[in-house]
Amino acid sequence: MSQMIERITKIETTLADNNDTIHKIEQALFGNGKPGLLSDFRILAKSVNDHHAEAAARLEAEARKREAEKQQKKLDWQWIITTLVAVAAILAVFIK
Repeated sequence: MSQMIERITKIETTLADNNDTIHKIEQALFGNGKPGLLSDFRILAKSVNDHHAEAAARLEAEARKREAEKQQKKLDWQWIITTLVAVAAILAVFIK
């Protein structure tokens, strides 16, 4: 009988220690009157998502800028070629 009481006491002590540990983990996750790990994780996730959105917007803006520069260079070359054709036509008229 005394062994059973000792074992029950040992089990109660272990159970109380486990409950304390679980309570400490719960306080760490959900906070004890202050933000806990869960809210820190949510803030970090929001920050990462915001950063990714900003990076995507920046990359898209840079791609649009490169495309606009490429289009402008194409237009510049078209004007140069048009000018050269016009000058060649005028020279052809003077040479004849």
